[in-house]
Amino acid sequence: MTQPLNFTDYSDKKSVAGIVAGTWDSWNSSRSPQLNLWKEVDEYRFATKATDLGFDHTTHIPLLHEIDEDLGAILYATAFPHDDFLDFKPLGSNLGDIEVRKKVLGYLKHAHSLTDFTKLGKQTLNDVKVYGNCFAQTIFHKDHESALQTEKSMLKSTTSSADNYSGFKTYRISPYDITFNPTASSFKASPKIVRQLMTVGEFSIFCQKHSDLIDAELKKSILSRRTGTYGSGAHSDHYKNAQYTPDGFGSIETYYRSGMVELLWFYGAVYDEKSYDVHLDRTIVVVDRDKVLMDYQAPSRIQKGSWKERPDNLWAQGALEPIVGINYMVNHRENAKNDAIDRMINPDELYIGNPEIIHDDETGRREIWAPEGGGAQDITPDSSTLAFNTEIASHMEIGRRGARLPQQLAGFRTSGEKTAFEVQNLNDGAFRGFIDKVAQYEQDFLEKVITDQLEVARENVSSVIEVLDTDEEGINTFLQITPKDLKANGKLVPYGSRRFSRQLQQIAALDKATQLQPVIGSHISAFALAKAFEELSGLGQFNIVSKNAAIDEQLEQQQSAMLAEQQMAGMASEPTMQELALQDGEEEMPLG
Repeated sequence: MTQPLNFTDYSDKKSVAGIVAGTWDSWNSSRSPQLNLWKEVDEYRFATKATDLGFDHTTHIPLLHEIDEDLGAILYATAFPHDDFLDFKPLGSNLGDIEVRKKVLGYLKHAHSLTDFTKLGKQTLNDVKVYGNCFAQTIFHKDHESALQTEKSMLKSTTSSADNYSGFKTYRISPYDITFNPTASSFKASPKIVRQLMTVGEFSIFCQKHSDLIDAELKKSILSRRTGTYGSGAHSDHYKNAQYTPDGFGSIETYYRSGMVELLWFYGAVYDEKSYDVHLDRTIVVVDRDKVLMDYQAPSRIQKGSWKERPDNLWAQGALEPIVGINYMVNHRENAKNDAIDRMINPDELYIGNPEIIHDDETGRREIWAPEGGGAQDITPDSSTLAFNTEIASHMEIGRRGARLPQQLAGFRTSGEKTAFEVQNLNDGAFRGFIDKVAQYEQDFLEKVITDQLEVARENVSSVIEVLDTDEEGINTFLQITPKDLKANGKLVPYGSRRFSRQLQQIAALDKATQLQPVIGSHISAFALAKAFEELSGLGQFNIVSKNAAIDEQLEQQQSAMLAEQQMAGMASEPTMQELALQDGEEEMPLG
C-alpha cells in the first residue's frame, strides 16, 4: 500500500519545500549508524596502512579488499555469465510468440549495448555487495531532449550512449544520495527523496531544457543568490532557515558561495491536510531547500536491491559489514607480532647495580663491567607471539567464510584427495551462497529494472526500429521492431544465476555419466550427450554438433579421396605432351 507524505498545505509551495527538506534531514539522520559503518567499510577497502592500533608497525593486511575483489568477480560472473542473461516469456499460445520474443530481446540487447547496461549491472552489484543496497532509475532519453521525457537527465549517469540514441536509459543512484522511510512496509510503498548536486552552469542548462516547467523569474532569483545581487534583506531569511543548510556546507552563505546548487527530488504520494486530498505519483523538485522548482505527475521508476534484509528496516546489511572487525583483529595480531620480532632483534636490557658499559667503535663490540652482585641481561619478549601467524591465517579464513567466500574459489585446494565428483559437489556447495544472493538481486532488482525499461519503451517508442541481428547461418541481418511488438504481453526474466546453478548440476551429472559409460553406455544416446556438452559449454553458436557428423565427414573425405584418385588415374592414362609430340613426328615422317 502506498504511504503518502503529509503536507500541511500543498498549495503553499514554501511550506512544501520546507517539509521535503525536513523529511530528507529526518530520514538521513535516522541512518547515521549505517553511514558510519559504510565509511568504515570503505576505509578498510582502500586502506594502505593500519591506524590507531598503538604499535610501532602500521602494516595493513588487505583482507577486506581481497574479499571485496573476489566476491565481486564471482557475483558478476554469476549474474551476467553471457550476453544472453535475459529471456522474454510471452504470455499466450500464439505461434507468433517466438518471433515476438526474438524482437523484444533484440530491442533490449540493442539498447543495452548502446547504454553499457552490463557495466551498470556491475556497479549496482558492487553497491549491493559493499553497502547492502543498490538503486537505479529508468527514464526515456531522446537525442533532442524535451522537458517531461528527460526531467532527470542531468543526474550523473554511469552509462554512456551512442550518438543519436533515443530510448530508455537506466541511471545508478548512489546509496548516499537517496533516503526513504526505513520502516515502511516496502520500498515501493515509501516516498523517496534523491539528492543531486550540480554546478551553477549545469543548473542554468537544466533550467533551459525545462523552460516549460520552470518559471524564468524563479530561475533568476535562485541564480542571483550566487552572484551577490540578491537583496540584503534576504540574509535574515538565510539565518532564519539555517536548519535547511545543505549537507556538507558549514552555513547557507558558504553554500551560496560554493558555486553548487542542491536539488532534492521527491517521488511519491502526497496527502494535503488542508483539502484532505491524496495526489499520487508526484515528482517535486526542491532547490536550495526553500523553493519548489518543479511539481508534476510522473512515476519514479526507482528500484532497490538488497544483500541481507533486516527485519522491520528497509536498509539492508552488506556482505563486508560483518567482517570489518575481523580485519581489525588481523591487523592487530600482525603488528603485535612485528613489534615482538623487533624486540627480539633489539631487546631491552636490564642492568643490576651500576655496571660500566664500554663500546668498541672499531668492532662494534660492547663490554659491560659489572660490580660485584651486579650484572646486565636482555629482556626478550614471549616467543609465543611468533605463533600469531596461525591465528592470523585462521581469522582470515573465518573472514572469507563470513562473506561466503571459501578458499577453493580463490584457487586454493583444500586438504585431502578427492574424486572429480567430490570436487564438483564441493564447488556446488561453495557457489550455493552466491547463487542465492544473485537470484535475490535478479528477482528484487534486475527483473524490475528491465521491466521498467520495456514499459518506458512502450510509452515512448512510436516508430519502427531496426537493430542488427544474426541468423542461424551467422549472417548479419536487420530486425525490424514495431511499437506493437514492444507491447506484446509477456514477462522479462533474468536467469543468469538460475542458469548458472542448473549448469553446475548438469555438468556434475554429465561428468558422472561419463564415468559410468562402461556400465550404462548401451542405454545412453551419444548424440544427446554431445548436444548436452554443446549446450553446457556455450558452443551452440558454432554448430559443432549434428547427428553422425563425424561419419558424414569421414564419408565426404573418402568420396573426395576417391574422386582425387580417379582424377589422378585419368590423368595418368592420358598421353603426356612429349608422347603427343613424338606421335605427331612419326605421322609426318615419309615412307621409305
